[in-house]
Amino acid sequence: MSKLLTDQYFPIYLSILDVDIDAAIQEIEEREWTDESFNFATAVSVMSSSRIEGESLDIDSYIKHKTHNIEYLPELTKKPNDLYRAYEFA
Repeated sequence: MSKLLTDQYFPIYLSILDVDIDAAIQEIEEREWTDESFNFATAVSVMSSSRIEGESLDIDSYIKHKTHNIEYLPELTKKPNDLYRAYEFA
């Protein structure tokens, strides 16, 4: 099984990226994370994943729901809220 995963293509992958990974990681490490900014980032991640799965609530509305406590129909927020809790747990 260990033979299935190798790093032989990793240098090729790195060579075609339009991003300087070291600089991006440095930027993340230097960023000052607050509860608000982390909650915002989590909400965006949740809705990005949820939209891929076909959820109809848009990202902006969900962010308002999580950051400003704006209520929407429970059938629109239940699955994203479940995923949000899972992200928090992880």
